[in-house]
Amino acid sequence: MVQVHAELNGKDNINLDLNIFVMIKQVPVPKEMKTTAEGTMDRSGNSQMNPHCANALEEALKLKETVGGTITIVSMGPPNFTQSLTEALRKGADDAYLLSDRKLAGSDTWATAEALATLIKYVNSKQNGRTIDVLFAGLQTIDGDTAHVGPQVAGRMGMKQVTYVENIKVIDESKRLEVRRIIEGGHQKVHLSLPVMMSVTHTANTPRGPSLNYSLTALDKKVNIVSIDDIGLPETSAGVLGSPTVVSRVKNVTAHRGNIQLFTEGSMEEKIESLFNMLNHSFTEEGNEGNTDSTPSDLEEEEKLAKTMERDKDIPYVDLRNGARGILTWAQMDGDKLSLAALEILGEAKRVSVKLAEDSRSITTIIIGPDASKFTDTLIHYGADTVYTVDDERLNEYQTLPYAHAIIEAIKEINPEIVLFSASTLGRDLAPRIAAILNVGLSADCTEFDVGYYSSRKKNQRFDRAFQMKRPSFGESKLATIIGPWTYPQMATARPGIFKAETPDTSRQGKIVNFKPKWDDSDFDVKVIETVRNPDTIELEKADIVISGGLGIGKTGFVLLTKFVETLRSKGYKTELGASRAAVDAGFIPYKHQVGQTGKTVRPTLYFAVGISGAIQHLMGMKESTKVIAINTDSKANIFSNADYGIVADFREVIPIMIKQIESGQDLPIK
Repeated sequence: MVQVHAELNGKDNINLDLNIFVMIKQVPVPKEMKTTAEGTMDRSGNSQMNPHCANALEEALKLKETVGGTITIVSMGPPNFTQSLTEALRKGADDAYLLSDRKLAGSDTWATAEALATLIKYVNSKQNGRTIDVLFAGLQTIDGDTAHVGPQVAGRMGMKQVTYVENIKVIDESKRLEVRRIIEGGHQKVHLSLPVMMSVTHTANTPRGPSLNYSLTALDKKVNIVSIDDIGLPETSAGVLGSPTVVSRVKNVTAHRGNIQLFTEGSMEEKIESLFNMLNHSFTEEGNEGNTDSTPSDLEEEEKLAKTMERDKDIPYVDLRNGARGILTWAQMDGDKLSLAALEILGEAKRVSVKLAEDSRSITTIIIGPDASKFTDTLIHYGADTVYTVDDERLNEYQTLPYAHAIIEAIKEINPEIVLFSASTLGRDLAPRIAAILNVGLSADCTEFDVGYYSSRKKNQRFDRAFQMKRPSFGESKLATIIGPWTYPQMATARPGIFKAETPDTSRQGKIVNFKPKWDDSDFDVKVIETVRNPDTIELEKADIVISGGLGIGKTGFVLLTKFVETLRSKGYKTELGASRAAVDAGFIPYKHQVGQTGKTVRPTLYFAVGISGAIQHLMGMKESTKVIAINTDSKANIFSNADYGIVADFREVIPIMIKQIESGQDLPIK
C-alpha cells in the first residue's frame, strides 16, 4: 500500500500548502461495457469513477493530510461525469472542473491530453499565480487501458513525471520527494523536486469512501462545467478533428477455442490419466499446433479490397510522409540485459517492413545505456539494419527525461515513418511523453500490426499503404484497428510476449552510429537512488508450462500450486507459476506472477487455469497458449468456454493426483 510520509528534519506539522491537481475519468461499469455502431464507447449506461483514478485521488488526499494544501479535480466528458467529481468532493477535494463539449467526441489520447492540459492551465490561471506542485493521474482507465494520458499531459505541460508509483515520501521543506515506482522485475526509488506528474498503480492503496464531514461541505460546492471555448481550446485540436489517430475498424473478440473436452467419467485418478493421455494424443494428431481464430481466405480479402477500391476510385491517393522513411525501434534494457521485448519488436518490424513502400523498409534500432555498444551485433543479427547507441555512464538505469530527450533527437535525425516501443512499464512511461512532445499519434498495447489500404471520403484521401495498429479495447472485448497516416512518425507500443523474435542470422551486417544527444541539465532532475530487481525473477513468457491460480484457491492454494510447479521442474519441464489479477490484488501472490492485460502475456505449450473464472482481461494474457486445461468447481465459469480440456472439481482433489502421476513418470507433450 502506498504510504505518504513526511520526514522534515525532525519537525512536526509542517504545512507545505501544496497545490495538487488530480485527473479523474468516469467509466462504464465493466459488466455493462458496450460500443456504439460507430465503434466508440457507449456511455449512456451505469458508470463509476475509474478505479485507478480512485487510487490517484487517495494519494492526493493522503498528501494533503500530511503536509497541507488544496486539491483540484479536473475531468473531461459528458455532463453525467459530475457524478465522479461530486464523489471526489465528498471525499475531501476542494474544487472540481469538468470540460464538457460535444466537439470533444472521438478524441484519441493525444487530443484528450491536449484538452486536459489546456483545462489545467485554464484552472490554474484562476489560482492567483500558484504553481501546480503535483498532478496525479490513475495509471490507466479500464475502458481504454492505454496508460497514455498522464505522461502525455506531463509532456504537453513540460512537467517531470513518475509512473507506476507505489510509495511517496516528502523528504524536506524544499518540496523534494522520494518516490518508489514499479519496473519490470522489481522497483526503482527516485528523488525529485516539484512540480511533477505521478500516475498511481492500482495496487497502491485502498481508496476511502466519502466522509460525513466532507459530504456536508460538498453540499455548498458545485462542479464547474466549462466548454472548449471557455478554456481557449481550438476546435481543430479537439475531438476527431484534432486527433492524429482514428479507429478505422472495430471487431468483436471471439472465443479462441473450439468445443471443450470435459472429463466426467470414472474416478479422479482415471479422469486425470485420461486427460494426460488425450493431451499426448492431440499433439501427435495436430503436430503441436495451437488453436487460432478462423479468418477469411486471402481470396475473400482480395475480392473485398477490390470492391472497396473500385468504390473509392474517385478519391485521390495521397502520400503525407514528407520524407519520413523506415522503421525505428527502441531496444529496451532490463538492467544490464537486453530485454526479450527488444527482439520481439525487431521481428515484427521486419515482418511489417516488407509491406511498406520499397524506399521505407530499412530498420533502425536505438539502444541506451553505459554498455549499449556490446549489444549491437545481436540487434543486427535479429533484424536491425542500423543501430544507434547512446553510451552514457549517467544512464546505468532507465530515466524518463534523458531517454525521451535522446530518442526525440534521434527521431528528428532519422525521420522514420514508424516508431515501435514495448508496452512494458518503461515503454508505457516513455512513448506517450515522446509522442506528446512531437505532436504525433500513438496507439497503445498493440497485439497485431499490418499495412493496407485506407480511404476517407470526409478528408477526400486514400492511402495504399496505411500502417494499421490493432489493439484490444473496451475491456478486451473488442479489437480496434487504429490508423494515423496524417502525422509522422506513426508510433505504437507492442504488448510484450505477443510477437515472436526472428531466428538470428549471424551473417547479417549493419551500420553502427554512436549517437550523442545534446543533454540539458534539466534532463537529469530526477535522480535514481536505488534499483532493485528480484533475484528470483520469473520468466513467464519463456515457460513451456504455466500453472496459474485464481482468487478462488486462496493463499494456501498457491502453496499447492508451487509444489506442482516444483514437481514438473524436477522432471525437466520449464514451468512457471502464474496468477490472475484478482489473486494478486488479494495479496495471495506478488505482481510478477500476474497473467493478463495488466500483467504478462504468455504462450506456453500447456496452460493450467486453476480456480480462475475467466475474465476477459485474463484470457487476453493466456489465449496464445497451445492447450488450456481448466480446473474449477463452477461448471458455468467462463474459463471452460476458453479451454481445450476441463475438470469440474475442487483443485485440492485434482492437483495432488496430478503431482503423484507426474512423480510416477507420466509424460507431458513438451518438445
